[in-house]
Amino acid sequence: MIFRSYNAGAKTLAGTTAATYVFNSSDIPGTGVSKYHLSMTTASGTTNDFSTIVRSRIKAAGQTIWDVASAHLQALTQAMGRSNLAPVAGSTSWTLPMTKINYGDNDALQYLGGFPKGLAPTVEVVNSGLGGPGTLIAGWTQSDQPFQFFPKLLGSQLNIPASVTNARFPITQDGLIAGFSINTTGLDRIRVKLSGVEIMNISGAQFLATQQIDNTVVVTNPYFVKLEFPMGALGGDSFFELDTNGSWAGVSNEVTIYSILPNS
Repeated sequence: MIFRSYNAGAKTLAGTTAATYVFNSSDIPGTGVSKYHLSMTTASGTTNDFSTIVRSRIKAAGQTIWDVASAHLQALTQAMGRSNLAPVAGSTSWTLPMTKINYGDNDALQYLGGFPKGLAPTVEVVNSGLGGPGTLIAGWTQSDQPFQFFPKLLGSQLNIPASVTNARFPITQDGLIAGFSINTTGLDRIRVKLSGVEIMNISGAQFLATQQIDNTVVVTNPYFVKLEFPMGALGGDSFFELDTNGSWAGVSNEVTIYSILPNS
């Protein structure tokens, strides 16, 4: 069975003050959760919406398993759902989907993935403080069946400047790498190697073109790529290699890596 519920005790948004809002095991369940749902309301003044959210995090017994910037969350949500819908600047609700990333036409398969069983959950929302006073509410979708795996979704600053050639970022995340998102503005070429196997080496333009088969609403920056055959990043020979031009935003650009791990 699948159950959907929420915690009626909302967190109070401080309005114009940047802050991190935390839901812990006294607010939300962990085991069996496949999605966390978050919603904001506005008491008065400036509207609170997705444009005021900087990052979303999920922790399991204190270990960060999700840490994603909002633009990368948009790209993931659009890529992994058949509707191609993702939260946009005006959205007052958004979802952190921990379900199976590729489930095709079989809805039941999405519930093979979720929060690590038996561990205490924490959900953190980083607010920019550009909204107004209001509330933040957490909900969830929960299964009564055990999950086969749990996902990690971790964003990291690339530290790659504009106008460089063959700049590398090592891939060290554990689990099987099932996808990633990366900024595309100013990207001239991307090469990806996992455990010594080169799985991609294409131009920035070709990289963007690959999503047009799957997505009816094209998100170009960043772009999330689902890997058809998940692979581990083993042996120290796993990396991104980028060529960038002057339009690349600079060292603050991030890559977000999605991996899956057994839920033992």
